Amino acid sequence: MATTAVIAQGQLSGEIRSDEPAESLAVILLYAVLFAGRRAVTIGRPPGSTPLSRLALQTVLRGMHP
Repeated sequence: MATTAVIAQGQLSGEIRSDEPAESLAVILLYAVLFAGRRAVTIGRPPGSTPLSRLALQTVLRGMHP
């Protein structure tokens, strides 16, 4: 809910694309970040040793720009 609200505000201000619902973008964002971290653990990387979550976040946010 909080992520959706932040994305909706970004859409209103023009910082985030508005052609997709804020709820959909929030799901994509959370999935990318959470499961990138999970993937790092699954392949045996210690927490904090890989920037997968950061990279996922940057990639997803780049795709949300108008």
